[in-house]
Amino acid sequence: MTTPDYKLEYPELSLRRYGVVIHNGPNLTLVDPVEPAVARAYLTTQKQLREAVQQFILTDGANSDLVDFSHRRTLILGTDGDGKPIRKSRLLHGFEAQELYAGLEARLKSRSNFKVAWGSPERAIDKLRLKDKTGFSTHSEGVTLSGRVASKSRGWHEVNIVGPYRSSKHPLVEIRCGCADSRYVSTKLGYQHLTHLDFHAALLLAFAEQNPGRLQGLERQQDFRGELRYFRPFEIDSGTMVEVLLAKYVEGRGAADISKTLLRRTGVYSAQLVGMLRQGRASYQAVPNEDFTNTYEGALLQLYRNIAEGLKRRSFKLTGYVLEKKGTDYEVVALNFEREGKGRRESARIITKDGPPLIIWRTVPLGQDFGGQVNDFVENPWEELYVHKQQGDDKTRMVGNYEVRLPFLHGVRVPGVIMQDYKTALHHFYPDLDVLRGKLDSARRTNRLKMREHQRVASLVK
Repeated sequence: MTTPDYKLEYPELSLRRYGVVIHNGPNLTLVDPVEPAVARAYLTTQKQLREAVQQFILTDGANSDLVDFSHRRTLILGTDGDGKPIRKSRLLHGFEAQELYAGLEARLKSRSNFKVAWGSPERAIDKLRLKDKTGFSTHSEGVTLSGRVASKSRGWHEVNIVGPYRSSKHPLVEIRCGCADSRYVSTKLGYQHLTHLDFHAALLLAFAEQNPGRLQGLERQQDFRGELRYFRPFEIDSGTMVEVLLAKYVEGRGAADISKTLLRRTGVYSAQLVGMLRQGRASYQAVPNEDFTNTYEGALLQLYRNIAEGLKRRSFKLTGYVLEKKGTDYEVVALNFEREGKGRRESARIITKDGPPLIIWRTVPLGQDFGGQVNDFVENPWEELYVHKQQGDDKTRMVGNYEVRLPFLHGVRVPGVIMQDYKTALHHFYPDLDVLRGKLDSARRTNRLKMREHQRVASLVK
């Protein structure tokens, strides 16, 4: 039982993107199934989308784990004689298929550039070509697919995809797009050389596969590689496309939320991406909305920097962001540090959840089989302090050691005002302090906790 008057508030990182990161040497490429699904819709005609909606409602709609048909929604079904929108509000399962199609069409066309490109796929891409060299990165090599892609709002974006083929040595090794979303992901603090298969890049890749006759330089590449087969990380059928459109444009769900649901489905992955996950060439990672240097300030920012320096002295390297306790009430975006030892990979993940920062320590054996879906323990991390567990890791989908601790590493200074908050939090989550003392003593007896760290924590619960 916790104390009722607990009022500590610490900022948490919020989730912007969640997906699979492909490891291509020093380059990282984030892929998620949402953008290819929207890109597929962009390349459909009105007739094709209408038929896809009708088929989805007849076959899969009632069983969708992505779209909640029991919620009340408002759709725009067209315009009246004065050009004003006609709105209808009812439970989603009460709309006819034609009405759902009309609502999606209105949402797609409400974005100015969709009036130019949606429904006329041949107008979505300009200057499509293959090039032998990238010319913009020392970390990338190989053939580049390039083109100008219609923006969702206005104008065009220049897009370059290095390694577009299934047979590329490093598929999708680097992606450059001029849109704001792509720049935001590629400049996220905590990652180095991260690129994203965003909407425009996914659209370019799908368009090139569907329209080989529009591709300049094709003959030379065919002579060199034989039949061109583009790398698709996900298999998006028409039903999944409709689900994503309904979730995104009717229910208003964010891309990360949709992606978390879709990535639970084994059928959404291409065989090649599954192989990369099994071989350790890809992993599940996150991109937050914020940079921690802008989210945290004062004493809290200083503590984060002190912890990071302490981990670096222990040969840990910052590798980006991951999700801990995914899908539970305690889901949190964690700053991830890693190091490799003999036959194992160790992770130290800094989180802020219901109080000052904690570290989740994980160890997974190298070479362990890829385990698929992970079910996290549904507990507040503060209530798990100093309890050693075997638990699945969402990033690697492997089972390994798991333990939550206060960040009292040797040499890491904790500002006084935050030290007092640690004491307040411990007394809140452990009204019976003997429970926490027992956990500390067990961790010390099994040599999981160094004497100095034990003493620092014990001083707060005297």
